[in-house]
Amino acid sequence: MIDDYYYVSAYADLGPFFPRYHRVFAERRYNIAIPGYGHLRYKGGTPVTFSETGDVLAGTVAGQATVRLVAGKYGFLTFKENTVLAFYAFGAVRSGVLDAAASLRPVGWKTNQPAGDAAGFVKFSAKQAIEFNETGEVTAGTLKETLKWRSTTGESVEFPADTAVRFSEAGATAE
Repeated sequence: MIDDYYYVSAYADLGPFFPRYHRVFAERRYNIAIPGYGHLRYKGGTPVTFSETGDVLAGTVAGQATVRLVAGKYGFLTFKENTVLAFYAFGAVRSGVLDAAASLRPVGWKTNQPAGDAAGFVKFSAKQAIEFNETGEVTAGTLKETLKWRSTTGESVEFPADTAVRFSEAGATAE
């Protein structure tokens, strides 16, 4: 696992650098994603699955894990501790349990979202399992908010909040 990150808040106060009579009270806080040390800690006594090349494909993470969803693309997600986190052989996240609610794009977002005001983003619930395809689009997850989407039969359907939904190019179905 190469793309693990952690977030820090940096603080910069410009006060001491201004002249005596020109006092500006500026406070600046910056949130920064810093690359981790190149691997995640897995919980002892639990199975860990490896690929032929020695990369981890699945295992129970010992603490919160902030990882890049797909290598080479922007997008970090934090996954809950003591839950199974799975990866594709090329390093992209396959499945996990979100630590916090997140707005992500599901499979078929370009063609199946009747209301185009969210640019394809759907809010998924924290502490619930979520699955991704190879490009980082959600294939299955639990909705945080009500969602209007097209079903696999082509008609517009409203899925209520807290519903587990499976997405495909043809539409979505409740599980």
